[in-house]
Amino acid sequence: MAREVAEETRKSDGAIGWVLAAIWLSGVVFVRATREDIPLTMLVIGTAFFIILIPAMKDVARSLDRFFASHFSDKAN
Repeated sequence: MAREVAEETRKSDGAIGWVLAAIWLSGVVFVRATREDIPLTMLVIGTAFFIILIPAMKDVARSLDRFFASHFSDKAN
């Protein structure tokens, strides 16, 4: 049972990580395409901080997922 939960969490974390990375990448491309005054170095530094923060954002996303799942399952019953 615990192994199955750990596997589901790992899969969920992977999906959350890919979604966050896609959002960040689309934001970087948009900013780079529309703003010429922002140096590429600043975007690289921002990307490094983003990579560091991904685990924390996964925890937040997981907590929100649990909150909404429990909230809506209580309303349905």
